[in-house]
Amino acid sequence: MSAPGIAERLPLAWARRLALHAQGLAGP
Repeated sequence: MSAPGIAERLPLAWARRLALHAQGLAGP
């Protein structure tokens, strides 16, 4: 496993999770 690759993909996964959470909380 390449550390740089993981470090670059983790932020994207977090951003997606945060976006989904924000939509779920803001939605009905």
